Formats: sequence, structure tokens, C-alpha cells
Amino acid sequence: VIGAGFGRTGTNSLKLALTRLGYQTYHMEDAVIRGHLSYWARLRTPEGGTDPEEVTRVLDLLSAWGYNASVDFPTCVLFKEQMRRAPEAMVILSVRKSAETWAESFLDTIGRPEFTEAGGEPPPPRPV
Repeated sequence: VIGAGFGRTGTNSLKLALTRLGYQTYHMEDAVIRGHLSYWARLRTPEGGTDPEEVTRVLDLLSAWGYNASVDFPTCVLFKEQMRRAPEAMVILSVRKSAETWAESFLDTIGRPEFTEAGGEPPPPRPV
């Protein structure tokens, strides 16, 4: 199962549901708790792109670790790569009611520590 939705779109609830159905589901919490962030950091190239070899490597690792479903960031940004690897996989796109409600939720929760650590203020909202 490939979760293509960003965090704050019900991905934790989706993870719990998929786990209850018997899937071994990867979520951002797993990346943090299991110390996987360094693997994800290697995906970016100095030019700001994504290194295809590192994408293959991290997706191979997830499979080797027993994951057969993924939701939330960082895996959601690789949904196309996952679909190429497993064209028969079910894809679930979770969304919020609007971009504004998503942005509010993001800034009130997972976005807040990132801005604090960077030492800056969040950018002003952009018109949708």
C-alpha cells in the first residue's frame, strides 16, 4: 500500500488502520524513532534534486526491513517511484478539506519545531 498524502492528512490514523489489517506500515514516526533520517537525507543532491540511486537504496531498505505499506512523509514524496516498483499496489491519497486547513494544522504541529530549530519565523501564507 502506497500512501501518497502529506502528513496532517490523517496518515497516523491510516497507519493504525493498515497495521490492524496486517500491514507493516512505515510512517515518519518510524523514520525518527528507528534512526532512519540519515538515509532520507542522502536522497537530496547538492543541486536540490533527488539521487535515483539513493531512492532505490532507501526503498530497498524499507522492503528488507519488512515494510509493505507506507504513509506520511518522507515516503509520500516517493509515491511515483513506489508505483513504478509495485504497479499492482493500492495507492491511497489522503487530503484535508482545504489547503488552508492543512497549513494551519501543519504550522500548529509538525511545522513548528522545524521553524524553531531554524531560528526563523514561518513564512506568511501564500494565496491559494
